[in-house]
Amino acid sequence: MLKEKNYIERIKSWYVKSSRLVNRIVELLGNIKKIKISKIHIFIFFMGILTVICYSKAVYHTSNLNHFDNSITLYDSAGMTAEMAVEAKDNSDLDENPYSFTIWGETEIASISNKDLNRTSEVQRLEVCGRTDIIFPNEIPLEREDKSGCLIDKVTAMDLFGNIDIIGTNIQLGDKDYTVRGVMETDEQVFVTQIRSTEETKLDTITIRKIEDVPIDMITSELNLLYGFTGDVLAFQSIKGIIIVFLLIIPLFLGVFVLQLIWKYAKTARRSEVDFQENPFERYPLEFWFWCLSFGVILYVLLRLLFKQLSIPEDVLPTKWSDFNYWSDYWLKQQESFRTLIKIPKRIPEMDSIYSIIKAISYCVLSYLCFLITEVSMLLMRIKSKSQKIILKDKSIS
Repeated sequence: MLKEKNYIERIKSWYVKSSRLVNRIVELLGNIKKIKISKIHIFIFFMGILTVICYSKAVYHTSNLNHFDNSITLYDSAGMTAEMAVEAKDNSDLDENPYSFTIWGETEIASISNKDLNRTSEVQRLEVCGRTDIIFPNEIPLEREDKSGCLIDKVTAMDLFGNIDIIGTNIQLGDKDYTVRGVMETDEQVFVTQIRSTEETKLDTITIRKIEDVPIDMITSELNLLYGFTGDVLAFQSIKGIIIVFLLIIPLFLGVFVLQLIWKYAKTARRSEVDFQENPFERYPLEFWFWCLSFGVILYVLLRLLFKQLSIPEDVLPTKWSDFNYWSDYWLKQQESFRTLIKIPKRIPEMDSIYSIIKAISYCVLSYLCFLITEVSMLLMRIKSKSQKIILKDKSIS
């Protein structure tokens, strides 16, 4: 009987606490409803929406650079002949644990045709030695052995055929026929084929699939040792990392602001009611634990976001902690990579990435401007509200 009575008392106690929590939430919502909507509120609302749109666009274009997390691109102005590239790939295929790489380069502007419809199109020719999905990861791959196949872009497909559903059809380059294996989404007009060892073409770029936990310097050194390919690393991954750092500032700033607000509510709830009972957890009202739980969830989300996005590359950490010159040398290498990226002629695989970088940076800057305008507007609104309260208080005293 006594146990049942205690059980009923506990249910009543939790019911009262739950009712107080609900009343508190209703009170907070009621305070929101009491706010008079003015032009400044509408302006802040739309600037907030604009911030979210620009930020989402920046995140989207940054995500288009994700394939650089799994690949490295080296550029060598001297390049390799077609015969040297084919020999390097043949030697790689004989290794027990071969690197997955593709050697490629842009050659002359070519005129390809559809003789059945008597149509021609001017395109940039891209010759490769290796699988094309290492260079164009989201496109249908062209296998190394497929010397008669090709990839073209959707603009060229429309020029030659009037539609993009053309896989398996033939096009002509000079006296050679090529079968279309895939239509790429790039906006640049391009014609991709596998190189033949007899062609007099120089390939100046190599793209390698990264091996997990293997530093970039080790990969480039082995490629030079095994296949004689030297070159400068293009700094796409570093640029992406810088953009991500800037993109994290806004959600982290908002998260810290929300955490401060929740903690303020939690402390108010703790001071508003103290029940000195045998159970120490009942010394605090249910509202306090609600705000603490909210605080913990948001803190967890923020930390998860931070550690998921800001992973430290293997190349940033020295192999020996006594190597005090490592980071200065690393920074010099990054500077050289940036300079190389700026100096080299921009080819079609890089142009798509450069467009994404420009758009990501532009939208990131716009989101910061909108966010700053929103924060300044809210600050001015709070200052105005406080000054009005002071005036009303002075009037009531007088």
